[in-house]
Amino acid sequence: MNLINLLSAFVYKEVKTFYHFKFHNVANLLFTFIQLLVFFYLSQLISADYFTFLFCGLLFSRIFHQTVLSYVETLKQEQYHQTIYHLFLIPEHELTIFTIAVVSKFLVFYVEIIFFILIAIILGLKVSMLQTSVMILWTFLVLMCTLWFAILMTALSIIIKKSEVLASFLCSLIDILSGVYFPVDLLPQVLQKISYFLPTTYLISFLRNIVKYNKFDFIKLIYPTITAILFLVISVMCFNYLLRKVLKTGKLLSY
Repeated sequence: MNLINLLSAFVYKEVKTFYHFKFHNVANLLFTFIQLLVFFYLSQLISADYFTFLFCGLLFSRIFHQTVLSYVETLKQEQYHQTIYHLFLIPEHELTIFTIAVVSKFLVFYVEIIFFILIAIILGLKVSMLQTSVMILWTFLVLMCTLWFAILMTALSIIIKKSEVLASFLCSLIDILSGVYFPVDLLPQVLQKISYFLPTTYLISFLRNIVKYNKFDFIKLIYPTITAILFLVISVMCFNYLLRKVLKTGKLLSY
């Protein structure tokens, strides 16, 4: 019940923030529409199927960036406003507090995701109700499978100041190596080997098989799931160790 109340409080905060910055959010939705429109017309110059290919990559990229950067930005915002210790007064584990804060942001962010999918369908993305439903469930799977990376980046952010740029750079690099914008096969051989090592490559490939071929290749989800479980344990251990270390030195407040 305490966790539900905490989540409700964070969701209320995010909804109030969303309403307060109405112009910013409307502008963001407008940018999403224009971005998809531009990519749609550019895709027609390459191939009729390229828009479907690119849409799947962009959908993954939005969710992946939101998951990772929400963790890092939550920590940095609390440090910047000198309220990090106030947040830790909540009688829950620090990582639980951050996770609930990110989930609340994600629930509000989901309005943008649904808008993104609807615009793509209007522009010509051909998907059935079943494919759309699986696509929505897949977005939560991406959140779960990339959670370890978000926690690990947050752990590094505890000791690395101004780390938002580093987190954003790594997310963008993973986008390219995972085949968000173009097939992995077009990369140099060395980068292809890195791409096949990344679990994100298989998450995107799974969605593309569903959207383009209506093929449910669940085997592709085995590697990302195992990786997520394994590295989640490691990332949580790193977070707890670094947080305890910084709490002892009193440097957690420094931004």
